[in-house]
Amino acid sequence: MWVFSIQMVYGLSIHEVFAILNLTKPFKTPDGVTIPALNDPNNKTNLIIIGLTENLGFQAPPNSCATGGFSAVSVF
Repeated sequence: MWVFSIQMVYGLSIHEVFAILNLTKPFKTPDGVTIPALNDPNNKTNLIIIGLTENLGFQAPPNSCATGGFSAVSVF
């Protein structure tokens, strides 16, 4: 159910949902900025970072996220 909700709120495909890098832990950008985890109750921006591969607990094919890496904010 949460996957469908994320798809609707952020306008993502299923592969992009599973490529969210800061879903449960903070993400640190190369320039040192920390993006809080999406499930962090103190996260006020709800910014998500999309990686290049899905994070499903197994080895995904390289570049399996066709859109590439990017960041997104909620449309609501």
